[in-house]
Amino acid sequence: MSLIHKNISIYPATTLSQDAEIELITNILELVDSKFPNIQRRLSSYPAAPESEKDTLIIELMDSFWKLEGSSDLFLVFKDFEQVFTILEQKGHFIHSFEVFLLGWHLLNLLIKKGGKKILGSRRNIQKHIFYAWLLTSTAHDFGYPVQVAHELADRFSLLYNKIHMNNIADEYEKLSKNKNLTFGSSLLSVEAFDMRTKSIAPEDIELFILVGIQRSIIGNLSDAKQIREALMDKHGYISALILCRTYIDFLSKAKRWRHPGELWRVDILQMVAAAIALHSISMTHRNFIRKISFNSNPLAYLLILIDNLQDWNRSLRPNNEWPSYNLTHFQTSQKNDFIRLDYNLYHERWDAVMERRVKKSLAEKEQKLSLAVKPAPRIGFKININFSSNHGHKFRSINFSL
Repeated sequence: MSLIHKNISIYPATTLSQDAEIELITNILELVDSKFPNIQRRLSSYPAAPESEKDTLIIELMDSFWKLEGSSDLFLVFKDFEQVFTILEQKGHFIHSFEVFLLGWHLLNLLIKKGGKKILGSRRNIQKHIFYAWLLTSTAHDFGYPVQVAHELADRFSLLYNKIHMNNIADEYEKLSKNKNLTFGSSLLSVEAFDMRTKSIAPEDIELFILVGIQRSIIGNLSDAKQIREALMDKHGYISALILCRTYIDFLSKAKRWRHPGELWRVDILQMVAAAIALHSISMTHRNFIRKISFNSNPLAYLLILIDNLQDWNRSLRPNNEWPSYNLTHFQTSQKNDFIRLDYNLYHERWDAVMERRVKKSLAEKEQKLSLAVKPAPRIGFKININFSSNHGHKFRSINFSL
């Protein structure tokens, strides 16, 4: 008797089922002009592609969608950081970001069908360039995660060296993990940009740029925005915003399009995107700050928090002592386009009372975070239902809310 071996990933990097991928990809295909058959072909092949090939497809798609010189290199390096996440027994964020893009664009389309583009507020730029805005928001929202993880790696090395009594080396790694300068370099805080209004090169203060974006995304004043920024500065979202702004402003500067009088919408959109990315990693310890985030002020900020939490259960590479793995097994949109349902399966070989309590607590925190930010006004009347069940048949409390 011979055994047939198939290349099947038991604990995949993807979290969307193939059926969900097909429905979400179909939504994107409606946007792609028939003049670009290569993009259509790559999108169409994504659901059926082996997991080992999905990241290559994503890199090619991002290079086409972003239309930014060097973007393929940017995403290629971000993909290579997956090896670092593996060391920490975490799933990477490369495919996750693409899945956030797919799920978020689907939801945005449904919201627009339900409430019209007026739900995006009075700013014409966001209404006209919503695909571009969500593309940047979703696919760049975790660019800064490797920087944050560098501290965790240094901590891990310190512990490992301590175990074999190499205390001097362990101490050096401990110092490295506590070195906050690792998080911010001066190259991220500003960029020399050619300003098309003045026809001159001048430094662009990226932190100030993001601060103004945060102020425009919340219900509050400049003092509130500064407090929020202070709480975010060591989080991967803020670092991601810095990286995106540094990269994109440099690109627009070299292309002689930064603050071009005819393309000021790019500045407006980038500021909204950067603020949304910075705000998405705000922790539950700052509930009062989350309550200031407003859909009407910046729909991208509200939606990124929503979609990131809908799509992301946890980032463990495989089931471990603390967390199960998860997969979106069922995805359904109502015929009236006013309702979506997501069913997640949580897998672990050894479910016990402690694991169930931990999952229940985490779900309750997720539900609370989703309820804190300020919803659209007036309400759209769109409903979302999220169900969670374990592989041994236990059903957890569903999350239900409306926009």
